[in-house]
Amino acid sequence: MGGPAEHPPLPKADQAAWNSAGPASSPSREARTGLAELTVERVRGRSTITGSSWRNPLRLLMPLVQEHADAEPRCEGLEVAGGCNWVYAVSYGGGLVGGDDLSLTVDVGDGCSAVLATQASGKVYRTRYSEPQTVTRQALEATVGRGALLAILPDPVQVFSAARYAQRQRVALAAADSSVVCVDWLTAGRYSRGERWEFELYESSNEFRYQDNKEEQEGEERPPFLVDALRLAPSRALPLREAFGERENVVCSVVAVGPRARGVAEALRLAAAAVTAGGGDIVRGQRLRLTEAERAAHGELPAFRGGLRISASELQPQKGGEGGGVVARIVGQETEDVYALLGTVLRCLEPQLGGRPFSHSHQ
Repeated sequence: MGGPAEHPPLPKADQAAWNSAGPASSPSREARTGLAELTVERVRGRSTITGSSWRNPLRLLMPLVQEHADAEPRCEGLEVAGGCNWVYAVSYGGGLVGGDDLSLTVDVGDGCSAVLATQASGKVYRTRYSEPQTVTRQALEATVGRGALLAILPDPVQVFSAARYAQRQRVALAAADSSVVCVDWLTAGRYSRGERWEFELYESSNEFRYQDNKEEQEGEERPPFLVDALRLAPSRALPLREAFGERENVVCSVVAVGPRARGVAEALRLAAAAVTAGGGDIVRGQRLRLTEAERAAHGELPAFRGGLRISASELQPQKGGEGGGVVARIVGQETEDVYALLGTVLRCLEPQLGGRPFSHSHQ
């Protein structure tokens, strides 16, 4: 077999339905509530979707299971299931309007592999009839079993002028050998048209915790070992556009936790170290400077079109090895540069996922 394929294409019927929905161009469209559930379990040694449901405007598109070339590292006492399920969460209408409320629940069983992705950037509009304080909301509740891997790899969110958006993602890991990679990012808006940081509110909260069966049965939860949160809102004294400056159009967070995410954590460390060695900023026309061994493991980045900065913080393992990993923050001038960086740091996941994350982007 050859190397990992591009990310799996959508079935023709689903792609046609998605295209026919058209853009969310009607500002008078009423707010909607969408719900979806997804269950991935091990069936005859393979990662298999055993349950899925959704309610418009939220829909799950599920191409065929992708074969991965390698499921290492193996988890002690548990063999990783074959295949990886790629699932695309989409909303009819091409975007979200003021007051939309979408909720997705995902359960990835022991030893399984799953990817949550999107087909394009998530656009958030304000409707003409929505109240000024109306917020568009999205929520994700995910559980990841022993030896399992969940990769949350959406395209960036674009919050348009005067819109208000809030999202909350909560991931519960069953054990220290559960793994998650979570990418969460946004752009300044339609900055190629001169619309930069003109939204009224952006809130994002990503919580990661470990489950405790006894506490869960008693209706209690263990506190999260990581809360990665960001809140952006303009003030009278300092509009967001002035706060960010002219070179900052993209903000991205990447969290990598667990044994099957170690390669991503290491790649983030290397990228942050390379940027620090270069004076804290990678500017137009420069590359990340990696050694031959590092390039062999993680690949070579193209020269960036604009400025880019990255920092990485260690998540120290707790008792029993829980919680070890990296959380990184990336700030860039061009969306394509951040896509290119993500493509490089996620490249080590390709053998496990059976496909290339963000292969549809202009890398």
